[in-house]
Amino acid sequence: MATYTAVQRVSRARMAIMSHPMWCQYTGLLMLGKLEVVPKPMPFTACTDGRDVLIGEEFAGKLTDPELRFLLLHENEHKALRQLTTYAFLCDIDRKLANIAMDFVVNVRLMDADAEEGFLKLIDGGCYDPKYRGWSTKQVFDDLLKRGGGKRKGKGSGKGEGEPDAGGEQGSIDEHDFEGAEDLSTEEKEYLAKEIESAVRQGGLLAGRVAGGGKRMLDDVLTSQIRWQEILAEFIKSATKGRDSSSWSKINRRWVSSGIYLPSTVSETVGGLLIAGDASGSTWSGNQLAGFLGEAKAIIDDVVPEFVDFMWWDTEVQVVHHFTPEDYPTMIEKIKAIQGGGGTHPTCITDWVKKQEPKLDYVAAIVLTDGQVGGDWGDWTGAAEMPVLFCVNTKGITAPFGQTLFIEDGQ
Repeated sequence: MATYTAVQRVSRARMAIMSHPMWCQYTGLLMLGKLEVVPKPMPFTACTDGRDVLIGEEFAGKLTDPELRFLLLHENEHKALRQLTTYAFLCDIDRKLANIAMDFVVNVRLMDADAEEGFLKLIDGGCYDPKYRGWSTKQVFDDLLKRGGGKRKGKGSGKGEGEPDAGGEQGSIDEHDFEGAEDLSTEEKEYLAKEIESAVRQGGLLAGRVAGGGKRMLDDVLTSQIRWQEILAEFIKSATKGRDSSSWSKINRRWVSSGIYLPSTVSETVGGLLIAGDASGSTWSGNQLAGFLGEAKAIIDDVVPEFVDFMWWDTEVQVVHHFTPEDYPTMIEKIKAIQGGGGTHPTCITDWVKKQEPKLDYVAAIVLTDGQVGGDWGDWTGAAEMPVLFCVNTKGITAPFGQTLFIEDGQ
C-alpha cells in the first residue's frame, strides 16, 4: 500500500475537491493565494490570513482524507466570507472568541452542505452547533460573549490559536492571522475582495457546467451574507486606528514567508471622520436613515475619533455639523432632520472639502446616497483624497471606486 507524504496528501485532497460535482465550486478559491505545507509540529494546525493558507505537516499526517478535505475547505470558507478583514475589530475585543465565532459559522456551513455524504468529516474538537445556522460571525460572537466569553480580555494568546481543544469541548481548529490581514493597505484589501469575488464566480461557472452538482453554497457570498452594520463597523474602526508610518521595530509579517523583510506600520494620530448625507428628494424610506445613524453613532462612541463632521447635501452642501467627543452623546438629535431636497451631485462634497482652509484632517469619508447620481460620484483626489465608503440604499448600484455598501430596511 502506497504511503504518501503530507504534501502529497494535501495535493490529493485539493484535487479531490476540485473534481467533485458540488465542491468544485471552490476551485477558484483554492487557486487564490499560496497553499503551503510547513514543517511545524503540533500544536500548530493550520493558518490563514484571508488569502494564503499554511498547513502543519504533523497535523496533516494525523487527519483522515475526509478530515483533510474538511480542513482545506474550512480555510477557503474563511477566504470566501472575508472574515479576517471584515471582523478584525472583534479580535480587539477577544481574539480567542473571535476565532471560535468564525469557526462556528464556517463549520456549520460545511457540514450542512456535506449532508452526511461523508466527503467531509468535522475534525475532532472543532466548533459545531446547528443553532448557528444562518448566523453571521458578529451574531455568533455576541452570543458567545453573552454566555460568558467576556471574561477574557484583549487579544490574548495560547489556546484558541490553532489548538483543537480551545474553548473547552469545542474550539478553533486553526489560527487566524489577523496581523497579516491587518498589514494590508486599504487598496490591497479592496483588490483582495475583488479577487475573492472573481474566484467565487469562476467556481460557480465551473459548478454550473458539471452534471449532478449539488448546493450552490457560495451564491450567498456574492450577494453578501455579511450584515451591513458589520462592514460599516470594520470600515470606521480601520480608518480611525491612526495614521500609519513605516517602522522597522515591527517586521511586516505578510512578506516574511517569501524571504522578504519590510517595515510594518505604526499608528501616530487619529483624525476626523466625514459623514455626508444625501438630502435629495425621497432618498430615505422606512427606518433606513434612523438605523444607519444609530449604528454609526454606536461605532463612533466606541472608537472616539478626534472629530466628526456631518453634512447634508444635494446639489450643494446645505449644512455642516461639527462634533467633538463631548458632543457625541447628543449628535443624533442635531443631524436627524434632513436639510435640503434638490438634485444629487456628490461633487459638491469634494468641492467643499477642497475649499477648506486650513485643510481638514479627515481619515475617511462615508457618503449616504440612493446612488442616483448620473455618473457623478465626486472627485476624491488631491485635497479630498481619502478612503471613502458609499452607503447606497438602491440595489444593483456600485460606485466606480472606493467601497460600496448596500443598506436595507429591517437588518
